[in-house]
Amino acid sequence: MAWQRRLRSALTEPAYGVSALRIAVVIILLISPEMRAAPALAKAPELLLATPRGLGWLARWHFSPQLVSGVQALAFSAGATALLGYWSRLSCGVLALTATFLLSFTERAGATWHGMHLLWLLALLAVSRCGDVWSLDAWGLRTPAASLAYGVPLCGARLLLGAVYFFPGLHKLMSAGLAWGSAENVTAILHSKWFQHGRLPPWRIDQAPWLLALGGALVLAFELSFWLLALIGRTRLLALAGGLLFHAATQLFFFIRFPSLWACYVVLLPWQRTFARYSWAIPGRAPGGTGWPWPSVLVAAGLLLGAGAAGFRGQTQGFPFACYPTFEGRFSRSAPDLLVELVDPEGGTVRLTRPRGEPRSQAEWGQVYWLLGAYGGSPNERQLRQFAARQARTAAQRGALASARRLRFYAAKYSTDPERWGKPPLRLRLVRELPGAG
Repeated sequence: MAWQRRLRSALTEPAYGVSALRIAVVIILLISPEMRAAPALAKAPELLLATPRGLGWLARWHFSPQLVSGVQALAFSAGATALLGYWSRLSCGVLALTATFLLSFTERAGATWHGMHLLWLLALLAVSRCGDVWSLDAWGLRTPAASLAYGVPLCGARLLLGAVYFFPGLHKLMSAGLAWGSAENVTAILHSKWFQHGRLPPWRIDQAPWLLALGGALVLAFELSFWLLALIGRTRLLALAGGLLFHAATQLFFFIRFPSLWACYVVLLPWQRTFARYSWAIPGRAPGGTGWPWPSVLVAAGLLLGAGAAGFRGQTQGFPFACYPTFEGRFSRSAPDLLVELVDPEGGTVRLTRPRGEPRSQAEWGQVYWLLGAYGGSPNERQLRQFAARQARTAAQRGALASARRLRFYAAKYSTDPERWGKPPLRLRLVRELPGAG
């Protein structure tokens, strides 16, 4: 039938795109600091505060640091062979499994690592012909012809990237409508991120309301249309340009970095047009023939089902499937923090707060939110005491903590307006009171 011929033609692509994706995903994953953090977290299980959806079963197990280090060595070995393209599919499969295990430790430390699309893509690469060019597997072999064996996994990768953007855009629209992109709401989001990072961007864009309103509308349009733009060959470069502009703006003004997504944009490049002119791209019969690559089809469908289920629920705290940060709803001009108050033997008080302008990492903020109960957890006494110990930065504060008669933990609300940073909290709510050591 005509539509079947058109579909097969649209999904027939050269081998370069899927091999470029293999190289990009593996490089980003190997240089990720989260891959290196697992052994240290295994040595300090008290830091494993949270239990994201999908990791409840893992929280019941204790893994020795030696075992975790061994898995890490295996992961980096598999990453090296995947990067070189030696036993490409097996290497990608081993890296996907070991990396999922290692990254689960970071997830349980309190902050969701929204780079799980790398794991999805590795799983897709593990069942796809990702080593037919630019690999040791293909050394000395003729360049294969364009085939469904390459176009189908590339289509699956584009659909997965589309899920990363579409569901946050959907939840923005469902929670606040077009008002989400208003200058007032975007300003509140900006101030919230600046407050978290403890610094201001080079340009106070919050002083240009018209530009914020335009940016808010463009964010909604980009996130909701990326899927369509990425799937249509003629608009693929528009999706790439929009994505690069989107992430450049969020990094500059929101301090949100997503290099793990930029690297995956290799699936949007016009490999067919780029390499068709080279004489060394000798046409030949593609390994695997002209039939549908069913392993790639089935794995892509399963991954999309998992990503879609988490996306529709707006489930941002989950692993290995979660909705990427939604920034949904109308933001307030205040932000929560956890404040520790020490009561000395004479009844005096000392407050341990984050100094003005001091940044916190995403993981540290995740721990604060988890201790405040934002993720549905309930911290125990040991975890609260450990947080208080980390807040006592000076010798005087550590002495006050050691001699304190009582420890009080407050959910504090601070104004995110940069002109009010360093001011007392807007309000306090007692969360827990513990006896001190003094």
